[in-house]
Amino acid sequence: MNQELGAGWSVAIDRGPGWLFVGLQGPESGDGGDVDLADGIGGLVDREFTNRLVLEMEDVPVLPSQVIGELIKLRTHLTESGGVMRIAGLSDSCYAGLQANGLADLFPQYRDRRHAVRGHRPSKPR
Repeated sequence: MNQELGAGWSVAIDRGPGWLFVGLQGPESGDGGDVDLADGIGGLVDREFTNRLVLEMEDVPVLPSQVIGELIKLRTHLTESGGVMRIAGLSDSCYAGLQANGLADLFPQYRDRRHAVRGHRPSKPR
């Protein structure tokens, strides 16, 4: 199931045993930072009655600072309810943005959904 979030952002939703997989697609340019991802994706998690989320970000070419703030809000929403949020497939440049903001420990990078569910990270991020 696909859903538009606005400002060039959309999600593809897939359900697995005990997990919600949300493939995030972002705009090709740096535009599109003005979107409420935390409420949009948080609402999906709540409606699916799960608190374990893998955010698949292979289709996010740029990670504006406003979107990083939304990821922090989304993670907070999940952890406050005893949940887990894991990020998979983030590009090297987007991951470097998280590192530059001191958020690499907050958002460990996983290669794909299988590794994210298992909590297995390679010794070196992508």
